[in-house]
Amino acid sequence: MRRTRIIVVSTLLLALMTGCTPTPTDVAPTTVSETAAPQPTAPQRDEASTLWHLEGSDETLPDDDPDVIALQRTVALHSATVDDRAPDTVDAALEDEFAFYTPAFVASLDDAQYRQTASAMYRDNGLATRQLGVAWTTSTISADRTRASVGFESIFEFTAGSDAYLSERGLKTGERYAQPRELSLVRDGDAWLIDGIQKGPLSRSETLGG
Repeated sequence: MRRTRIIVVSTLLLALMTGCTPTPTDVAPTTVSETAAPQPTAPQRDEASTLWHLEGSDETLPDDDPDVIALQRTVALHSATVDDRAPDTVDAALEDEFAFYTPAFVASLDDAQYRQTASAMYRDNGLATRQLGVAWTTSTISADRTRASVGFESIFEFTAGSDAYLSERGLKTGERYAQPRELSLVRDGDAWLIDGIQKGPLSRSETLGG
């Protein structure tokens, strides 16, 4: 069974920051799964270290590994910009979001008109979302420490939205939803930049775990 570890995105993380896929049709979750996601349980400290692995080996990395810390911070801040937005903040949030991407990934998103589609979706439907937390899942870093693949679930809620938009997709305001995501990142000097994103289906999540 895949292990997860919960980290709630705190006010501090939100203060530190200044959805996303190459196809505009996947700008945001569209339909909630009828099957509720398994509820993640926060493991003990020694279990948490097994979430991070060096690619191609049995070596695991502890929570205080510098690259683990940097990757978690980048992913948590990026996720906050993607999942905390409303009609009057979406454009600024998109600018913050794109600061986490490689130039090539930015170009692919711009070719797909992602910014325009995301902005219109929030504005036209009176849509607002609020992130509640991040649940880390198994992640890997390449042996030469130049690439990483980070798995997690973003847990968030819809705080506003037109009745037509929400009901068509089986969504409700005030309910917790979880979406599995996997981000690929590349090292750029001392920073990590995102160069790919995969998203799974949305499901209801009744709790953030123990």
